[in-house]
Amino acid sequence: MGYLPTSYTAAMARGGNANTQPLTAMVQVLLEELRPYYSQEQLKSESFGYTALSLVALSSLQCTISTQQLSMALQTTDTVERLEWILEWMQEHSNGLQEIAESRKQELLDCGERTDDL
Repeated sequence: MGYLPTSYTAAMARGGNANTQPLTAMVQVLLEELRPYYSQEQLKSESFGYTALSLVALSSLQCTISTQQLSMALQTTDTVERLEWILEWMQEHSNGLQEIAESRKQELLDCGERTDDL
C-alpha cells in the first residue's frame, strides 16, 4: 500500500470524509492491481495517483454516461482533461437527479401529499 501521492493523501487526510473514503480505497485497490505492471518510481509519482483517481471516478459513472463519453475518456492521455469531463458529467447527473426529485415532489403536492420530508 502507500502508493497514493503525498499531496493526494495529505488532502484526503485534511478534507477526506465518509464521501471520499470509498473512492480513496478504490484508488488504492487499483494501484495495488497495477503494481506488477509499473515501476515503483512510476507508481509513486503524483501524476500516476491522479490518473488512477480519474479512472476510478470514471468507473463510477459507467452507468450514467454514454459509451461514446466513456470511450473518449478512456482514450485521452490527459488526466486533467479526463477529470474535468468527469466533473462535468457528475454535475449533469446530479442536476438530472435534482430535476427528477423536484418533479416527483410537485406530483405529490398536486395529489395533496405532504412533501416536507423530501
